[in-house]
Amino acid sequence: MHRTFLILFAFTAVLFGESPEPAWELVHPDAKLLVGIEVRNLGASPTIQFLRSQIADQVSQITKQINSQPMTGTFLKSSAWQLLTDIDRVLISTPSDLNSSASAAAAIGSMQPPPKDKRNPPFLVILEGEFPAEHLRLLTSSKHYAFRGSEIYFNPVKKNDAFVAVLNNKTVLFGDQKSVQGAIERSGHEPLKSRLVDRAKTLAASNDIWIVATALRSEPSSGLPFASFQIDSADIALNLHQGLSLDLGLDADSESTAHSLEQAVSSQLQFLTATQQNNPDAADLMRRLEIHTEGNRVQFHVAMTEEELEKQIRNAQAMRLAAGSPGSNSFPKPEPQPQGPRTVKIFGLDDGVREIPFGSPNK
Repeated sequence: MHRTFLILFAFTAVLFGESPEPAWELVHPDAKLLVGIEVRNLGASPTIQFLRSQIADQVSQITKQINSQPMTGTFLKSSAWQLLTDIDRVLISTPSDLNSSASAAAAIGSMQPPPKDKRNPPFLVILEGEFPAEHLRLLTSSKHYAFRGSEIYFNPVKKNDAFVAVLNNKTVLFGDQKSVQGAIERSGHEPLKSRLVDRAKTLAASNDIWIVATALRSEPSSGLPFASFQIDSADIALNLHQGLSLDLGLDADSESTAHSLEQAVSSQLQFLTATQQNNPDAADLMRRLEIHTEGNRVQFHVAMTEEELEKQIRNAQAMRLAAGSPGSNSFPKPEPQPQGPRTVKIFGLDDGVREIPFGSPNK
C-alpha cells in the first residue's frame, strides 16, 4: 500500500494548486540526488490551468469511468486520496550510487538479467503540507514502533515496502528504515553544509520542479546520455509560472570537456532541426535552445512565453486529433490475408522437406 501511495502522489502533482522553506535538515547528509516538486505552486501556475482547460473533457470522462468502478470510486472518496490533495511539496533524497542505479535500469531496458542484489537503494521521500489526522489514518493503521518520540509504521509481510513516519501535521516521511530514522534524528537541527543542498536551495527559490545530482560519471558503453563525456554533476530546473523556462546545467571534469560537449550538442541540434521540416513547432523549440560554456560548466536554456507555449500545446493537440481522424495515414493498413489452403513445412527429415496442409484461413 505504501508503494502504491508513492506512485499515486506523482499523478496529483499537476492537478492541485507560498510554501514555507523546505525541510533541508531532513535530507541525507551524503545525498547524491535531490529532487523537489512544488505541488501547490504547480497547481496554481497559468500553464497548468491552461492544460486543465484543454483536457477538461478527457478528465471528466476518465473521472466518470473511475467513479463507475467500485474499487477506484471508493478510493477517490477515501482518506488516501484526501491525503494526496494535502501535499504542498515533495522532496526526494538518496545517497545511493547513481551510476549503479542507472546501469541497472539500462540493463533491464536491454532485456539483460537483473542485478542479483534486489534490495531497494536508500531513499527518503519528504511530503510537506497540511495533513489532518483523519487523512493520515491509512498510513498509521499498520504495525509500528517508537523511535525518538515518533512512531514508525511498516508492513511486516512485505519487507521491501517503505517505512512511514508522521513527524507532525505538516511533515510525513517515506523511505527505507535507516533513512526514515536518520531523518527523525536530524529533525529540528540545522542542515549540514552541502554543496548539493546549496545548489538545491538556489533552484528551489524560483522553480516548480528541480533536480540536482552528483557522482554521475559512467562508462561510455553504458548507453546513458552524455556517457562519452566525463560529467561530475548536473542540475535541472523547470518554471511554469510565466510560460516555460527550462534550464539544464552540466559540470564537466575540465574546460576542454565542457567545450567538446557544447560543440557535440550544437552539431546534433543543427542536424535534428534540419530533419523537422514537417514539424515546425519542434524545429522552433530546437532553435530556441541556448547553449553556452563558462569554465567547466555547460548551461542549456530554453524559454517560451505563455502565449507561445499555449500555441505549441494547441498545435500538438491538433496534430494528435488529426492523426486519429478517419482517413489518416498514421497507421499502415493490415496486410491482406493469404487465400487458399496453408501448409506447415518440416525441415530436417531424412527424405527432405515435407509440407503438411492444415486448412484454410477462412475456416
